[in-house]
Amino acid sequence: FCIDEIVEGRNLRQLHGLPLLPLANGGLGLIGDSSTTQPFFIANQTQKFLLKKGSRNIVDVWTSDSRLNGYLMNEDFHQNSNSFLMDSSNFVRILAESFPPEWEGLPEVHWIQDLDTEEAVPSNPKWISKLWGYIASDTLFPDLSLFLEKLQIVPALVGEGGDKTLQVLTANMAVVNVSNAKSDGAVTDSVGRILRSIGIRTLDSTVFGEDATIVFRALDKYIQLATAKGIVAALSNSFPDQLSTSDIVKRMAGKFKYIEDADKRSLRNFLRDSSLPVLNSDEICVLRSLPIYETFAVGGKEIFSHLVDNSHLPPACADRTHLDNRFVKASTRREVDFYSKIGLCTMSPQDYYTEYVPHLLANNKLAIESRSNLVIKMLQDSLRLADDENGKDFVNNLKDIKFVPNCKGELVRPTELYDPNETGLVDLVDESMLPVEELRHGTSLQSLRLLGMSRELSSDGILESARQIELQAKNLSIMEEVEDTQIEAVRKRATSLLNFLDEDSTIRVPKKS
Repeated sequence: FCIDEIVEGRNLRQLHGLPLLPLANGGLGLIGDSSTTQPFFIANQTQKFLLKKGSRNIVDVWTSDSRLNGYLMNEDFHQNSNSFLMDSSNFVRILAESFPPEWEGLPEVHWIQDLDTEEAVPSNPKWISKLWGYIASDTLFPDLSLFLEKLQIVPALVGEGGDKTLQVLTANMAVVNVSNAKSDGAVTDSVGRILRSIGIRTLDSTVFGEDATIVFRALDKYIQLATAKGIVAALSNSFPDQLSTSDIVKRMAGKFKYIEDADKRSLRNFLRDSSLPVLNSDEICVLRSLPIYETFAVGGKEIFSHLVDNSHLPPACADRTHLDNRFVKASTRREVDFYSKIGLCTMSPQDYYTEYVPHLLANNKLAIESRSNLVIKMLQDSLRLADDENGKDFVNNLKDIKFVPNCKGELVRPTELYDPNETGLVDLVDESMLPVEELRHGTSLQSLRLLGMSRELSSDGILESARQIELQAKNLSIMEEVEDTQIEAVRKRATSLLNFLDEDSTIRVPKKS
């Protein structure tokens, strides 16, 4: 009645100081000047429901008196009092009263749902659903910036069992929306489970119901898509800033410690098949730090590893049975393309034979037959590679590497050997100066000649041969039992050397460097 009389008289300021404003909580608010008195807000039905816990701030415009309701919603009344139409910032401020005070400052809370309650609180999933349907569709919120770093409103799932949580909305969230991925549903479900198992949250889209599409659109700037780029972003956002590469690798190893090999393979295949845009160096680092890539292992053991260290795809000439975990398996063109996009290169045949194979041979862990086959393949390929661009450099590098087995089973440089097919040389040199039997014919012998195997005895070779004959004779002289064949072998070699020296024109004196 009081408001009715004053409004009709157009003297609204007479209401200032009077507790006549009906509020949604059943109380009465003090009417006053807009700049000095506590403000109250006119809400629509949806806002009233969502802000029920803050109803002491809401004007009751749903009284039984329709004329009063009209006055309370009148623009003149708003201009001359402390009542306002609800705006976005005050909606968010009043909404905070719905959240438990003990949640303040927590980035994430365990979401214990109460399916029986009708209260306007976060434990009520229908209230969270209604909230998202409203803020994603109402023009009051063209974006979600007012919610940033404030309230736990983002429903997510984590862990293999899909535990429910509510997260504070942030600019860079470690949450993936697997329900909005452009991929096969079954694959997406599998990827979602794997991501949750390594601690990455997935958006609980079941909360949004029919409003899912518009909610996804509203969250697009904050939640990551289930793509390679989106998963990389979620992983990056799950770590503190300024981590070193080694720290990222360690943390990734911890995340994947209990993940099955089949799941690692599924995640890698998903990333491989995902549309992969151009990635920056930080994104590539995160992708390569994932311990989900199958690498080779001597002995055939299945190994999953990261690719941060010096990793390569093997060249076509490589023997797969002798590759270690620096080489990554790629059986299809699609896999090769994927690895190239994350900066993995195929090792050149030249590097394979000058860097990897010699190291493998020097470890002396290969069976005799395996070692022999590897060296034969290396010599055969060397003939072809010598004709390629930079073939001369390749040949020169190979000349200085100890990879050729001599008759004693030792690995020596090609330049330290003598051609076994040269008449007279075999009787002059020790067996340590001759290649093993299986390398004395065909392309192997041809390659050794290309790599600098001597076909004539130099002055240094003569001196070395003489020293070896002397040493053999001394060794026989101190032996208790000596067979005639041993003495005859030394005598024959000494005679051959003397006969060779008679033909002094054949002696090659090495050039001084």
